[in-house]
Amino acid sequence: MAILKKVLQVKESGVFTKKELRIVRENPITIYINGEEFVTLLCTPTHLKELAVGFLAAEKIITNANDIKEILVDKDKGLIWIELKVYRKIAKATYGKRYLTSGCGKGTVFYHLNDVMDIKPFPVVNKFEVETIFTLVKAVAKKTDEKGETAGGIHKAALVEDNKVQVIKSDVGRHNAVDKVFGSILLQNKEIKADMLITTGRISSEILTKSYAMGVPVVVSLSTPTALSIEIAENLNITVIGYVRGKKANIYSVPERIIL
Repeated sequence: MAILKKVLQVKESGVFTKKELRIVRENPITIYINGEEFVTLLCTPTHLKELAVGFLAAEKIITNANDIKEILVDKDKGLIWIELKVYRKIAKATYGKRYLTSGCGKGTVFYHLNDVMDIKPFPVVNKFEVETIFTLVKAVAKKTDEKGETAGGIHKAALVEDNKVQVIKSDVGRHNAVDKVFGSILLQNKEIKADMLITTGRISSEILTKSYAMGVPVVVSLSTPTALSIEIAENLNITVIGYVRGKKANIYSVPERIIL
């Protein structure tokens, strides 16, 4: 996930020292669908199969992993080949005029604002203790990679069910990290029953629409939401909690789900 790089550090005393740090990787990954180039994502080159599946599910190209006949990943060449049982050409042809999102790196997500117009808002079913949210966010923020190491410059995303973290993934792009957790669940042929999505990055409109696609009614972040994401959250009846710092947080929408 990261490479070692020697850097020159400046101390407060004005002393310069050399130090070897772990630097997060960012690679272009191109997805082909049934032989046709579909999209190129800038991402951390880990869990690429999960990333591709989650991305296609969020884009409504597939509904679950059973729609996929075969998926091949060449990490060295930065290529993913996906063979779908049924490739709905209209999925690409009807994108029309879509907005490039304010994602990390080169935005490639295709969400159109009309995607969230004809929807049914989430009902308020489960409620959450605010102290539990603080504990979960702290656990996600401290989570290291598979080697027990960490590097700066990455975002993490996690799905929570019954107040427990079920899956957590990381990437240089916050939206990629969300796609990875989405794809991870789909590849296990499990039904997504998560109550909460935790992200370390900014909550933008694309994060809200991905959360809705997964059926998750609560989005929590260490960072802040955008005005558009709050507006979408109110329409979808999604609870948005941002700027979680220790025992502090801002609840931007649908506070009825939170027990203070």
